[in-house]
Amino acid sequence: LRKRLSSRKMRKLEMNSVLMLGAGLLGSILIARTLFRQERKPKRAPRRVGGAIKLKPEMYDRYTQLHDLVWSEVLKRMHKSNIRNFTIYYHKDTNMLFSHFEWVGGQNYPEEEAERRFKSDMDDISSDPIVRKWWSYCEPCQEPLSQWPAGELPPSAQSMTSGASRGEW
Repeated sequence: LRKRLSSRKMRKLEMNSVLMLGAGLLGSILIARTLFRQERKPKRAPRRVGGAIKLKPEMYDRYTQLHDLVWSEVLKRMHKSNIRNFTIYYHKDTNMLFSHFEWVGGQNYPEEEAERRFKSDMDDISSDPIVRKWWSYCEPCQEPLSQWPAGELPPSAQSMTSGASRGEW
C-alpha cells in the first residue's frame, strides 16, 4: 500500500488516523468523566463553628505572642481532627475574641454518622495532652462570658465536649 500511495497522500492518511485516534480518545475521556461525576455523591458543606470569649486587656501581648507561634503539635492535632481555616478575630473596644473554624470530617457521611465523627474529633482535641498543655498557657489570658454560670456551657458548646476538662471556647 505504501508503494502505491504518494508520500503526500501517506502523510495525509497518517494525520487523519492520528486525528481520529485523538478525537476518539478525547471522547472516551469526556464520557468517563461525565459518568464518574454522576456516580459521586455531592459533598456536604463543611460545618462552621464559631465562638466568643473575652480577652483580659492586660494579657493582649501574651495572647498574641502565643498565637503568633502556635505549637506545630497543636496545629497537627487540629488538622488530624478535620479542622480547617481556624481564625480568631479581636475586637479592641470590647476585648472580645471571636473564633471560627470549619470542620470537614463529615462531608461524605449521613447526618448521624457526621455528628458522631464531629463529637469524636472534638473529644480527641480536648483529651490531647499537648493541646491541654497549650490551653494551660492560653486560658489565663481569657475570661469566660458572664451570661453562663460557672461550670455551665452554652448550648452550642455542650455537644463539643465530653467529661474531660477542656477550654472555655
